[in-house]
Amino acid sequence: MILKDDLTGLPNRNSLINKLNVQKCKKIVLLGIDIKNFGEINSCYGNEEGDNFLVSFGKKLSEFANSLVFNNTEVYRLHSDVFALAACLDKTSLKENLLDFAEMIVKKLENFISENPIRINSLSVTPSFVCGISHNDNFYGDNIGSNLFNRMDIALREAKSRNMKKISYCQIDDEVEKFYERNILWSNILKNVLQGKSKMILKPYYQAIKKIRTGEIPKYECLIRMVGKNDVISPSMFLASAEQLGLLASIGRIVISESCKIFRSLQSGFSINITAQDLTDEGFENFLLSQCDTNNIAHERVTLEILENEEIYNLRSKIINLKKIGFKIAIDDFGVGYSNFSRHHEINIDYIKIDGSLIENLPKSSKSYKTVKSIVSYAQSINAETIAEFVTNSDIYNKLKDLGVDYAQGYAIGKPAESILSA
Repeated sequence: MILKDDLTGLPNRNSLINKLNVQKCKKIVLLGIDIKNFGEINSCYGNEEGDNFLVSFGKKLSEFANSLVFNNTEVYRLHSDVFALAACLDKTSLKENLLDFAEMIVKKLENFISENPIRINSLSVTPSFVCGISHNDNFYGDNIGSNLFNRMDIALREAKSRNMKKISYCQIDDEVEKFYERNILWSNILKNVLQGKSKMILKPYYQAIKKIRTGEIPKYECLIRMVGKNDVISPSMFLASAEQLGLLASIGRIVISESCKIFRSLQSGFSINITAQDLTDEGFENFLLSQCDTNNIAHERVTLEILENEEIYNLRSKIINLKKIGFKIAIDDFGVGYSNFSRHHEINIDYIKIDGSLIENLPKSSKSYKTVKSIVSYAQSINAETIAEFVTNSDIYNKLKDLGVDYAQGYAIGKPAESILSA
């Protein structure tokens, strides 16, 4: 398991969760920090300066942690532009409760960053950020570390989604608590399903991907569903819980094995979504190869779809190796959030899947149209093909055709279906 971030040299998400799960500290404050304006910094100054900015920000956080009057405070880089600060306060005498103390840390951090801006070229840049806080004032138990991380992560997402100026407190927000309880519920359901203790099962559904120039359906995407006697449950209900539980690799193996069985009697290609959890699973590559060999599936027929983030690029050697042995690589949800163009050349990607939010707005938004046009041009420059998601009507399809997008996927092409025949 990788415990250090390649770019900044800081301990990573795996390291933080491991430490939280084994720590003996009774007073813990965990602070998640998301840089709000990193996308603008990356766009204005380029990817190399963006990486340098993240390294500098990590160093500033470490300086800040060292400046605090209490010790045993560590800084982590979780992913992309998200960092964390974990403070054990057992050896301090606090007059405040942990929540008030956490708020004090955030105010000190804000002042520290304002007084110590980061240099980019000859300019001083002060990052803006939101924070999510968790602490163990009000809950205890064997899983305290996982609880702390989950609550911090949820609080940080809430802060971002509400566009809050600085802080979101997970434990004083009823909606966040309900979200957290829902995660626990789905965690229990998932465990029972994977252990065969439920009437529900996990199985792939298949959605057609149409080649726009010829009108043929040369491939399908394999999408996981939870299926019962009368229910088909979308992955949006349970994948977040699966990620937090470390179960994505187990779910991925179900998709791989079942899909290979289906496509062994067909000529179509197919794509499978993989995550960092798959790539860090030592048995993943051998399992993928064995399923292809058992079902007589040529590696070239299989596309591995990867959601782009820094954690994935820390594992790029594994991706490059999968590419070398014949598997095709697609970057998923391209056009929003994190992108590192220099790494695309390293991996030699085959497909760029354009994010559905851009495609949905294509007929009405000139900005979306120009963005998609730029993505198509970029893809052509690196010899990659483009796939548009969320194609829901003929207006969108015709726009994609005009723009030169290679493939279309969405309800206008076909809904995800249990079998290829009904897709």
